[in-house]
Amino acid sequence: LKDGKPTEVTVHLTYKFGPIIDVARKDSDEMKPKTVSGGILNGRAKSLPKPYYPAEARANMASGAVTIQVLVSEDGTIITASAVSGHPLLREATVEAACKAKFTPLTLQGNPVKVSGVITYNFVP
Repeated sequence: LKDGKPTEVTVHLTYKFGPIIDVARKDSDEMKPKTVSGGILNGRAKSLPKPYYPAEARANMASGAVTIQVLVSEDGTIITASAVSGHPLLREATVEAACKAKFTPLTLQGNPVKVSGVITYNFVP
């Protein structure tokens, strides 16, 4: 405004483009992984209950490896478990056993994290 009236003004702006680094967020929880991949988790278990051998599976001589995909919480308990391979007659019993497993909590940079991995069970008739 000039003398209380709108007036036309010419302005020149200069922009500099480059990487943005937010130092305040560098160590925040948002920058840290929430889940890490743990691969085969059998050896990391504090407690790994054995699955029961279902009668129908035993009658059909079902055998072999059953692989269960699990997500382990920061405190070492199972959050989710699902069978990804193995004989269909053995999968349910194996998922039930996997859900009861306990793991030593995994930490990354001193912070507990969730771990995604697999547990493998072998059935022999």
